[in-house]
Amino acid sequence: SQRAPDVPTANQASVMHQTKFDLNRLQDRANQYLCKTSDDGWLAGGGNAPSSFVLPHIDSAHMEFVHPGSIRSSLAPTSEVQPDTASYLVKPALITGAPLGMLIERVRAKVAFDQIRVVPTMGQFTDTQEYQLRFNPNDQNNQAANPTMLDVYNKLVNEFLDVQVLDMSDPFHVSMCRETKFCTNRSRNEFLDRNSKLTIQPWSRWSSDTAKQGGYLGTLLNDQIPQYRDKAGGFFLFVTRNRPLIYFAPKVRGQHATGSLAYYCEWRQDGNVIEFANPLGGLVSETLVEIPPHVSAQDFIDQEPVLKRLSSGLCEDYSYQDMPSTEWTPPWSKAMSRHGRDGRIASASRHPRSPTGGSVAQWGWGL
Repeated sequence: SQRAPDVPTANQASVMHQTKFDLNRLQDRANQYLCKTSDDGWLAGGGNAPSSFVLPHIDSAHMEFVHPGSIRSSLAPTSEVQPDTASYLVKPALITGAPLGMLIERVRAKVAFDQIRVVPTMGQFTDTQEYQLRFNPNDQNNQAANPTMLDVYNKLVNEFLDVQVLDMSDPFHVSMCRETKFCTNRSRNEFLDRNSKLTIQPWSRWSSDTAKQGGYLGTLLNDQIPQYRDKAGGFFLFVTRNRPLIYFAPKVRGQHATGSLAYYCEWRQDGNVIEFANPLGGLVSETLVEIPPHVSAQDFIDQEPVLKRLSSGLCEDYSYQDMPSTEWTPPWSKAMSRHGRDGRIASASRHPRSPTGGSVAQWGWGL
């Protein structure tokens, strides 16, 4: 993600996580070629300001690797990921995720990696008309383009194979906008062609030129951001697409080290430590708080009030409303059933907690 102070319709509450690629070069904010997008508008390049004609939100650009599922878990009895299921009426049979503390602990203990360097490879539309900037493992000549990123992807997939809902489909892209519609096929093709020739191909040539990248293939995204300078080339654990929560940085020895380093991404806005950014609020500042190697991830979560509240709010204290199981009745019928004919409130049975209860908040790793 990035903050774009020179773009009037970008949301200035966005948080800067990369400085190498100005994604606004790919976004048709003036509708020169596009007729419309979904109400979410442009997802990258600073997101959408309250003054834009789409829903305001901060920049949510990210390159997804995998979804490890929810932190409110149903379990396979054989899985080593064992959150507390004491509150369940019926013990679940299938796993749906892993606790936040366990996700952090396993990554920092077992996933060692070299600094992630990236090369943009192409822009494309999906079958659902989502425009993406791709960072494919191989370029169009089938030569390796993003080997360090692919290495981290494979290690995360292999580490969490016991998480049965592990979603590893369609990684390595940044979603720019969705439900795009063009006035003509000609304008659509021109949009793709201009983005490719004027921006993506030059980006690709520059970032894959080892002479310009200090002898490496690919560029680091965050080495020019002060709080990331000495820990650049890592990846995030996201709560939602616009809230990276934990940053994992490579150790000095990279893939030859033991595990990685973990940091809590503390956000402050309008004088307060926050869980999520308010797209109508002021600037968001980010501080990386180290999770000390000698402190368990769960103990660290318990010591950080906002992090603990966020974790529990998406887990023990939160669940989605069940779908209805009875036929809808008019309001007067409901009033009669509640108050009875003499006006007294009738008793109602309390619904037991769903045996699969809890949140299905989708956590995910990415850049």
